[in-house]
Amino acid sequence: MTLQAVAIALIPDRDRWFAQRRDPRALRAAGLWEFPGGKLEPGETPRAALLQELAEEVAWRPDRLEALPALRHAYPDLVVELHPFRCPGDPDCPGPSPVPVTGLAWGWFTLPELLRLPMPAASRVLLDKIRLAGT
Repeated sequence: MTLQAVAIALIPDRDRWFAQRRDPRALRAAGLWEFPGGKLEPGETPRAALLQELAEEVAWRPDRLEALPALRHAYPDLVVELHPFRCPGDPDCPGPSPVPVTGLAWGWFTLPELLRLPMPAASRVLLDKIRLAGT
C-alpha cells in the first residue's frame, strides 16, 4: 500500500480555525473541507513542504510553526501520514491572515462548525485530537 506524507497547517484565530474547500474536480476528496497544506515531495521536510504550500495556496508565511505529533490514517488504497503544524499568530504583532489565491471556498470556523463540515477521514481524526486536547 502506498504511503503519502502530507504537511498541514492548523491556523487558529481566537476560537476559530482556517479551513478551505478542495476543488470539486480533485481526484481525491473532491469538494471536501480541509486545512491548508499538501504532499511532501521526495527529500522534502514537512516544514519546507508546508511553507511552500502555504505560499502557493494562501499567499501567507506564518511567523511560527509548532510541530504536532504526526498521525497515520489508512484508506482502502492509501495510507496518509499527516504532519500537522499549529501556526498561531502573534497577538502583540498580528501578521497578515491567510487569503486563498485559488478562488475556492474558505473560511474561519469554530471547532463545532468544523465538526459539521464534510472532511476527509484523516482530518476527522485530527479534529478529534484537537477537540480532546482543548487546543
